[in-house]
Amino acid sequence: MSYSDSRRFEDGFLVIEILIASLILTASIASTMYLFRIGFESLQRVKDSNMIASKVPEAINYLRAFAIKSAHGTEAIGEGVTVSWDTVLERQGTPSILINATTRYDIYLYRVNFKLTYGLLSRDYSIVLFKYKPKSGELDDIP
Repeated sequence: MSYSDSRRFEDGFLVIEILIASLILTASIASTMYLFRIGFESLQRVKDSNMIASKVPEAINYLRAFAIKSAHGTEAIGEGVTVSWDTVLERQGTPSILINATTRYDIYLYRVNFKLTYGLLSRDYSIVLFKYKPKSGELDDIP
């Protein structure tokens, strides 16, 4: 092999090195862009989950007031979060202890299954509500 042949071989090798280096650089940039996209999607899911978690106490207070009056329903509770619920009477009875000398109370246990939804994310919850009313009162008198 002469000097000119080895020089052409070295020039060709340099072109191959540049091609391989550019392929590695392109793959690195593409994978970094993909990881950024996945990271932003994860941050959005965390934001949605935190929004739902922050609305759980508000939803429970809302359900304490209104879940007994309607067995099923859906309501917006603010900031794009909606609550939907199903209420089931679990138990009903009269305690054997007199609250005062003349009044007895009826007691009720309700199971409320509810779902909080924000965007595409939703979470299911269940609570038990205790209600009572005087025996002489109407059903609307339930506190």
